[in-house]
Amino acid sequence: MNRLQAEIGKNQHTREARRIEQILSKKRGVNYVSISASGVMQIEWDANKVNQSDLIRSLKKLGLNIIDLKIDDTQAGKEEGHNAHSSLHILGENTELYFAIISGVCWILGVVFSFTPGAFENITTTLFIIGAVFGGVFTFITAARDLLRGKFEIDFLMLFAAIGAAALGKW
Repeated sequence: MNRLQAEIGKNQHTREARRIEQILSKKRGVNYVSISASGVMQIEWDANKVNQSDLIRSLKKLGLNIIDLKIDDTQAGKEEGHNAHSSLHILGENTELYFAIISGVCWILGVVFSFTPGAFENITTTLFIIGAVFGGVFTFITAARDLLRGKFEIDFLMLFAAIGAAALGKW
């Protein structure tokens, strides 16, 4: 039984970490996968069924940023990769947080304007649309990636429900 411990950084959300655990645990030869909240991943595998280089390639293919890699408690060196959302980090590491804040502010303003009669109806709808776009970008990416892998996760259902509510005008 071989063991690998990889520091992947703290930017993995619980949902994303669970998805990665599920994908890796289904890989032939992998016996145990765990990702902690502190960004440390532990994997145990059978060397007769999968080799170490294939496992590391699988980690990189999933978009994990491997900061530090330890194999059987010995330092193996540093690996570099890129995060799954790295192309969208236009506002830095906290881009997803900023998008959520912008979405919330637009939604609150939309609710406030919805109580004013008449001329603000277009502004209200526009604010709700902007809020939905900012709030759904990362969820859309995750759902699309899961669908392309043949997985049907909760993200897709949330997007489908939000689009349906918007189509009915129930922001």
